[in-house]
Amino acid sequence: MNYVTLVIRLIPFVIKMVGICEKLFDGIPDSSADKKAFVMTAVEGIFGVVIGISTTGQKELWVKLEPAIAAVVDAICGVIFPHEEDK
Repeated sequence: MNYVTLVIRLIPFVIKMVGICEKLFDGIPDSSADKKAFVMTAVEGIFGVVIGISTTGQKELWVKLEPAIAAVVDAICGVIFPHEEDK
């Protein structure tokens, strides 16, 4: 399975995690970086478990996936939680 397919398969999980983070960090100002770190850590953990069961080399693959997943998190947040000036 190539890394683009993995990124696409992780999108539903990322969306769920973004929603969970919004609830966990509700009312905490300037917590965007913490929210993203939380989501990225959760995705990396799930990725490590899933890939660790089936293949080797997950650390190398995570290096490829991390920037793509980070971009997905940013895009999802931009759509679900647009800034006031973007509305």
